[in-house]
Amino acid sequence: MHERDEHARAAPKIGIVLGSGAAWGAAHVGVLQTLEDAGIRISVIVGASSGALIGAGYAAGMSAGELAERLQELRWSSFADWHPSRRWTLFDSSPLHRALAETGRPLDIEDLDRAFGVLAFDIRKRQAVLLRSGSLATALRASIAIPGVLPPIRVNGGILVDGSLGDRDAVRAATDLGADRVIAVRLHSEPGADASMTVRLLDTISGARLARSRERASSVLQPDVLIRPDTQGMSRWSARDVPRLIASGQVAAQAALPMIHDMVSTFSARD
Repeated sequence: MHERDEHARAAPKIGIVLGSGAAWGAAHVGVLQTLEDAGIRISVIVGASSGALIGAGYAAGMSAGELAERLQELRWSSFADWHPSRRWTLFDSSPLHRALAETGRPLDIEDLDRAFGVLAFDIRKRQAVLLRSGSLATALRASIAIPGVLPPIRVNGGILVDGSLGDRDAVRAATDLGADRVIAVRLHSEPGADASMTVRLLDTISGARLARSRERASSVLQPDVLIRPDTQGMSRWSARDVPRLIASGQVAAQAALPMIHDMVSTFSARD
């Protein structure tokens, strides 16, 4: 067997989980940029909410540098139109379909360059859903669907909303997609912390005790390496702090590189 083939077999398939956090998601780009510069190959990506948006671009073959440039150009109108006449929501997320079509990148999840999964939450079944095939735009619209702000999306008979509700299942989702080792980027202190507002809204609207059902969910699978960019004092709902957030992601990823290199070498030496 050729030396290159032996190295490929020995190296782990690394997955990365990009958590929710609205504009804080810009920090994910800084993390990806640092990993890219360090030669860390990401094979599997799972994203929730804003993490799904960033992950989709990276899975489609965009470099971290390209993503950083796009972030500077993005406006709210890239994802949604003001539509207060819609029942239960203020905005319509259908412009996301047009925005993706204009990129010239693959429009179905299974056609992306890297294995990719989008987390959403089925409010009928009260459980997280991993979207791993089909329309990329539809999956992303489901994952960013904050109740009361953006409309829920119907997929395969389910009614799907905000991917932050599925954050707790993200590491398990990455392993299901084939990752041998998982890096998680968390923009909050605890997994699922971004879901609190969504849970309260859904409890109010539907009377369903989602918070209680989430507490009864299976235990959280922990990542091999956890990266926590510092988002303190930075805007969560505007693009004002995008450059600072990208830099924060770079700093946090740089600090985690020794653990990541150790994770890779330990896997390669396991036999």
